[in-house]
Amino acid sequence: MPERFHSRLNAKGKKYLYKIWNHPCKKNIFNRGYYYHIRKPLDVEKMKQAAELFIGTKDFRSFTALKSKTKSTVRTLSKIDIRREGSEITFNFSGDGFLHRMVRVISGTLIQVGLRESSVSEINEMFKKEKRSEAGFTAPPHALFLVKVIY
Repeated sequence: MPERFHSRLNAKGKKYLYKIWNHPCKKNIFNRGYYYHIRKPLDVEKMKQAAELFIGTKDFRSFTALKSKTKSTVRTLSKIDIRREGSEITFNFSGDGFLHRMVRVISGTLIQVGLRESSVSEINEMFKKEKRSEAGFTAPPHALFLVKVIY
């Protein structure tokens, strides 16, 4: 371990999980605080198509908090895996690092695609315009989990 180790600055990568309960009724009382509940049906195949457009080294300026003070908004996303098991939908994110609220904004954008409020083709425009207002909403924090930090 380096003499001047810093848990955030020495990280080589991170993995996040975002959980959605996609059903007209809420999940049971013991689990519902860990899922974002969406009553309307989501098109998982469209969300998977949209997720592919986030993979690679890109400028994620449109997908971070407005007041982010980070010098560079370029990050590398290596994977967004979207899975449905019954009413549960999970987004698994892997990358070299993430900007403030980046996972939640991407999740909100993917949800909008799944609800057909945005199209897959609009994702590239969101990247080009480099404005937070162009991307989807910021998904709520209670369904986001840091799964792993890679050193």
